[in-house]
Amino acid sequence: MAVTLDGKTLNVLKWSEDNAFISSQYDEWSAGICRRLVKVYGLVRTYQVDCVEQNVAWASSKPNYFERSAQNGNSVVL
Repeated sequence: MAVTLDGKTLNVLKWSEDNAFISSQYDEWSAGICRRLVKVYGLVRTYQVDCVEQNVAWASSKPNYFERSAQNGNSVVL
């Protein structure tokens, strides 16, 4: 399957997504009742893309480009 990310086409073998909430939980007593409260601060989405490139040096490969881009805090347009 071919997928285009940031205008670059990849030959993708597997694509997966995971969602995780960033939150805290605490107990609160109110009017004689104990309640468990949850404060949600945000959602973190993680994508994993397994792809193949042949006869391309790692320094100039598309997966390396996306990895460096993510490490620099840049987003990737799907």
